[in-house]
Amino acid sequence: MRQWTLPLICDHLAKAMTDSTGVLGPGPVRKPTPLYERVAGRFLVITCGVIPKGRKSPERVLPRADVTWTDAINGLDDAVALCRRKAQSDEPWLVHPLLGISDARTWQRFHIVHARHHFGCLRLPVE
Repeated sequence: MRQWTLPLICDHLAKAMTDSTGVLGPGPVRKPTPLYERVAGRFLVITCGVIPKGRKSPERVLPRADVTWTDAINGLDDAVALCRRKAQSDEPWLVHPLLGISDARTWQRFHIVHARHHFGCLRLPVE
């Protein structure tokens, strides 16, 4: 797997945030996630703050290979603003295939953990 650049990470995070609001629609129909995976996934991500390894991102939130710095930062700003507006409304958030039904607080926790997961690759190895 090729390491993503900072603009690619920002584009991916923006797409994931936008997708969580439900404005892109319900998403593709997938095989249901087994209950034990949903419970374990929710515990790992929301309670422990860990993204399980080996989970692939849905196609619609993958970053564009040609994304520019400007587009990536503007997209992330727009996604944060969209999530803030959504959190002030009573509209339902997208149902996540692993985390299930989530409110604004849970989605915020997910996005913080998700961002930390991706920004972690920017750390330099310590000898």
